[in-house]
Amino acid sequence: MFGIQSNHTASCLLPPCICRATRRSTIRVGASRRVSVVRAFRDDEIKEAGKDVVDTVSTTANEIVDKVAAYWEASEEKPTLVAVGFGAILALYFANTVVTAVDHLPLFSTVFELIGLTFSGWTTYRLIAVEGEKEKLISQVKGFAKDIGLNL
Repeated sequence: MFGIQSNHTASCLLPPCICRATRRSTIRVGASRRVSVVRAFRDDEIKEAGKDVVDTVSTTANEIVDKVAAYWEASEEKPTLVAVGFGAILALYFANTVVTAVDHLPLFSTVFELIGLTFSGWTTYRLIAVEGEKEKLISQVKGFAKDIGLNL
């Protein structure tokens, strides 16, 4: 009448260091009905991998904060930097509002997806097939980064 089958799985779409192992039990209720029960359990390897990820993220965040602090201290025009930062955040907010409003229109979202796919395909083709385009793009990106104060 009642039977329990159990197997341990660790299947998910996340990388192995983030994936959480699960214990899956199938409980048979009656002759034809099965109920699947999934319970999560912790493993020491998963905890250690999570700690490694946290350590990597925290060191990277500390490096970014140190670079921004050094750039802030080296700058003589601090009010301008604050105004540019505030303007960038405000521009992102308004851009998000416009994109969200346009995305709710029925036909426009599909058209924009097609435009995005076409542009991505054309850009990929151009960077792969046309000689010298990749170097030109790299030089433009490095020039722009140099203009805004980044050293790539």
